[in-house]
Amino acid sequence: TVDYAIGRCAANNGDHIIVMPNHAETSTNTAGFWAFDVAGVTCIGLGNFNQRPRLLLDAGTTATVTVSAADVTIKNIVFASGTADVTRCFNVTGVGCVIDACEFNDNVADENFLTCVDATGAANTADGLQVINCRGSSADALSGPFVTIVGNIVDLVIHNNFITHEGVTCPI
Repeated sequence: TVDYAIGRCAANNGDHIIVMPNHAETSTNTAGFWAFDVAGVTCIGLGNFNQRPRLLLDAGTTATVTVSAADVTIKNIVFASGTADVTRCFNVTGVGCVIDACEFNDNVADENFLTCVDATGAANTADGLQVINCRGSSADALSGPFVTIVGNIVDLVIHNNFITHEGVTCPI
């Protein structure tokens, strides 16, 4: 699994996890199924459109991907909600997190994320957060804010995202 690969990485060693096309995982626990807890890790999904790697968060409303380490990059992976009203896809409390070219969608109708990226920890715990080039691709995928923040976040970048929010398309 990707989480197993994260556990094999060394902090700030420039480790890259390459996730092959058509790779799929389903979360089986409620929190931190993929726990990015090693600093400096980059996780890149290979493949185009339907061949991109896919993580299904299907362990209840508190299933989440955690990013607690600094300088983590996650790119080109599809994250799907397998339950109605999953609180958040990402819980970011590590500085320098980059979420790039990822897609957020529902597994079937009425399964959705309330927010895709949550950075509501203490002030400055998510400094440098970048959510760029991402897509929410269905009417049910997001029923709350795309990114939720509380307190100070220095160098926050939310750019070039395309979200369908409760059936209304809007570029963010």
